[in-house]
Amino acid sequence: MRKLIVASTRRGAGKTSVIVGMGQAAGKKLGYLKPFGDRLLYRKKRLWDYDAALIAQVFRLEDNPEDMSLGFDHSKLRFMYDAAKTRGKLQEMLARVEKGKDVVLLEAGKDIAYGASVHLDALSLARHTGASLLAVLSGEEGEVLDDAVLLKQRMDTSGVDLAGVIVNREDGAYLDLDLFCRSASLPTLLRIPFDRAIAVGIAQGKTLVEIHPEYGEHFSAVFSQALKHAHGAMS
Repeated sequence: MRKLIVASTRRGAGKTSVIVGMGQAAGKKLGYLKPFGDRLLYRKKRLWDYDAALIAQVFRLEDNPEDMSLGFDHSKLRFMYDAAKTRGKLQEMLARVEKGKDVVLLEAGKDIAYGASVHLDALSLARHTGASLLAVLSGEEGEVLDDAVLLKQRMDTSGVDLAGVIVNREDGAYLDLDLFCRSASLPTLLRIPFDRAIAVGIAQGKTLVEIHPEYGEHFSAVFSQALKHAHGAMS
């Protein structure tokens, strides 16, 4: 089973939009998990994550959104699970959601560190599940370059397969980022420019592929590259 974690170094980078775009372009049976829910919805005495509910609706998944997250609260998760129990629970969730699926996408928390104290940050998820990691970077060039350097050279990514990065809302040509990514062998799989039409469309509930259909091909290529990388990591 191929598994891919979509994470971001900063809040609001566009992880869910990237997941929707890849899923729409993939033409594959998808499973989805968001192990640490961070956008809480409470309805009919049930808790689930907003992104999980959105993905379930868009792709008509049979799994209930409330079953796509392990938890929502740091203190409760710390009380219930240590690292070993967290790993075991994630394996149970994966075994359930991967049935009949071609690939499982896991969405990490609001930033790269979110959930570290409860073993559910992006890097811990990659180690727990053996999934490859795709990072969404967003911001001004200096911020995106900082995040790329942090991810590639400053963080302990031992035991983690980094499939590459997507640069979202790129405002101009990020030449210094290009130089770093080439020198550090950090694959840049897609660059999405800052576009007011995209921002307005997303705010109206449209997907990137609906706003600009040509992104379907782009996301299909990213999906194929990331999964090929994931397959290589498992070999």
